[in-house]
Amino acid sequence: KVMDNNNDVIPITIEGQSNDTSKNASANTRNCWLAMYKKLKAYKSVHGNCLVPRSYVDNPRLASWVAEQRKQYRLNKLGKTSNMSHERVRLLNHLGFTWQAQCAA
Repeated sequence: KVMDNNNDVIPITIEGQSNDTSKNASANTRNCWLAMYKKLKAYKSVHGNCLVPRSYVDNPRLASWVAEQRKQYRLNKLGKTSNMSHERVRLLNHLGFTWQAQCAA
């Protein structure tokens, strides 16, 4: 389990460290994803939603990441190659993520 900045538990299991390059790369990707998830959670605590505008000047990287999550979700739904896991969908849903931003605007 991982704790975020608000000491809330993010219910995800991180595998132990390994010397295997692919496992280390996978753990690094997972850690980067969780770091952006925490930034989205902080955005929501300020703005009340997860609708980060594409032109969000305070954190353009977060804006791109949110758009990428929606893209990966769509690819996953279409049965195409995607890095959107069930665990990521669950975490984003738990946060109240809006998968179709156009519908919420």
